[in-house]
Amino acid sequence: MEQLSQARKKDRVFEITNTAIERVPVVKTPLFSDLQNNFLASLHREVLRIAKLENAGKEVALVRIA
Repeated sequence: MEQLSQARKKDRVFEITNTAIERVPVVKTPLFSDLQNNFLASLHREVLRIAKLENAGKEVALVRIA
């Protein structure tokens, strides 16, 4: 989080790379099952892919309605 705030202060944007997308970790959230945790990580990867390809790496938010 500190790195993000530093990037904003310096008006720098970090490039989103395929390697960064592939390395998104699965966070073990205690209230979620393993399947749900894996699904959440895949959603994070998708947000990064969209930001990289369609929004020049800028901030992106997605809303999923199930």
